[in-house]
Amino acid sequence: MAGNNYRGNNSRNNRNGNNNRRGNHNNNTPVSVERNAEAPYNFVPLISEVVAGEIAEVSQAAYKEHVLAHGKNTGYIDLEITSKSPLFIGGNGEKFFAPSGKPMIPGSSIRGMVKNLFKIITCGSMRPGEDIEDKHLYSRGMAAKGNFGKYYSERMSEMKTFTNDGKQVRKSFSKAQPGFLIKLKGTGEYYVCPAQGKKVKYEENDRRRSAKKGSVTWPVKKEDTDIYRCEIHTGKMTHKDKKTGRFEDKWIYYTIFSPDWRKENRIPVPSEVVRDYDNDHPANDKLKGISLRALAKKDNEAAGFTHCKDIDFVVPCCYLAEDGVVQHFGHGLHYRIPYKKSIADHISKNLKDESVADLSDMIFGRRELWGSRVFFEDALHDGTVKKLGSSLTHPLLSPKPTSFQLYLEQSPDADMNTLKHWDEEAKIRGYKLYWHQGNNENQWQLNKNKDKVIDGMKPIEPLAANNLFKGRIRFSNLSDVELGALLAVFDLARQDENICYKLGMGKSIGLGSVEISASLHLIDEAARYGCMFDADGMAAGDADGEKQWDRLISGFEAYRAQHLQREKAFQKVLSELKTMLDWSVTKNQAKWLPKMAYMPIGDKTDHRYRDRAILKKPSEYIQ
Repeated sequence: MAGNNYRGNNSRNNRNGNNNRRGNHNNNTPVSVERNAEAPYNFVPLISEVVAGEIAEVSQAAYKEHVLAHGKNTGYIDLEITSKSPLFIGGNGEKFFAPSGKPMIPGSSIRGMVKNLFKIITCGSMRPGEDIEDKHLYSRGMAAKGNFGKYYSERMSEMKTFTNDGKQVRKSFSKAQPGFLIKLKGTGEYYVCPAQGKKVKYEENDRRRSAKKGSVTWPVKKEDTDIYRCEIHTGKMTHKDKKTGRFEDKWIYYTIFSPDWRKENRIPVPSEVVRDYDNDHPANDKLKGISLRALAKKDNEAAGFTHCKDIDFVVPCCYLAEDGVVQHFGHGLHYRIPYKKSIADHISKNLKDESVADLSDMIFGRRELWGSRVFFEDALHDGTVKKLGSSLTHPLLSPKPTSFQLYLEQSPDADMNTLKHWDEEAKIRGYKLYWHQGNNENQWQLNKNKDKVIDGMKPIEPLAANNLFKGRIRFSNLSDVELGALLAVFDLARQDENICYKLGMGKSIGLGSVEISASLHLIDEAARYGCMFDADGMAAGDADGEKQWDRLISGFEAYRAQHLQREKAFQKVLSELKTMLDWSVTKNQAKWLPKMAYMPIGDKTDHRYRDRAILKKPSEYIQ
């Protein structure tokens, strides 16, 4: 297993002249596990403990007192960053970020990477809004297998009994009701105006068969009546013919008509319901499905359609309401619905505790209370710039936490009927990191003969491996423990030469692996102030911090161990982190790269995605 050697709590075993701990991942090779899910990412698990900073209460007074008493370390950490794989940080279009004409890595990118690892190493908090984006995820499980399909059916369907040719028949119907989503001019409040609706089959040669999937036809007059109706087109569905046993396309559209625009009958839609819907249905994201915003009438057209001057947005929809309030809405009868639990509901209360200031709060800053004491400069390119050619990339897919079998902790032997989804009691997997994939200059490129070209895709021009950048982290008035914690991020690479980090875009397609070498420099401000007017003494007060490195690391590790009740559990976390950062796993490209690919969707022989295969721990992919 990767990273199975640990330091003692208060000692720095074999730090000098003994390299038996270096390169301890060299024999790692991928394990073939048929049932395992595979992905270019994995998770470093959480423990339900937070190591607090060195203040007793979260207040400005306590923070200032701590800094005055213990904040004696001021200086900087010099960084040398060498790309191990192609590297891309977005700048002007397809070019690498280079505002001054020469490539550079923004300090903000380095800060984000360092802070993320810092939170793991220091057993930091995980608070909604700060460390994670808390929201209600959406899903649609109309045809899903197992407990998730049952869950969707229970929320969105109901059985009804009716008479057909003199026989009693029970059939499942959608609970969703037809209506029109509106927004009021001025206040911006949303309501649903109830209406009537009906499912209609497309006739042969029907003009509606040419309607675009996910579209609305505005409005159509029903033949031989004065009724105008809107037609909702969701596309074809597949059903099994009971007589032939064959699967056939079933074309149905839904009409919504006779809306009730009266103010007293409008059903309120809470702002958080609208916000959650917008988060799940970005209007400009074609990969995310149908957005009602793209189908709506707005401003004067909305007022004209509704004959209500107070309405500036209207679109036909289906919805469910409880106690006179809309709970969710969507396009068609079987739309995506939000889970009742949010992402943050799956995080331990201890990790969300606002009354604790962790070490990350102490040095990176705590919102509205105090600022940061660490400052990240841009890393400037050094030497000859080595570029790769411009090319389209494999699609840079956004995270899909709706795949609960990957993002939530699951029992190792869970099946389709026992998998935990987002409305059940389950913990999130932890910090998401991307595997290294080796130095393959062409792997990231789109193959137009095999891969689908998506509208809006733009080419990029990454830098090749072996480009060097030099940057600096400045720090001010840190305690020994705080500085030791910051150094611990870079000490990972000092203790194992195979440890590399990830920066920039395209991590999922193999970009962004970097090697980082760090050196510490301390400043004696009193000595520097005493010589500030000496023409030859401007550098006075600078000290070689390398001599203090081991002492600071040991001090931090002792502090962490002292404040952890589950030290052994944390050491397992640290082991999984080292596994995710291990460059040596990429040596056997033929075996490793297939393990880092997204699972195929719709493959006739590989059903892992369809069957919701579980993502194992990082160490379980390594032997």
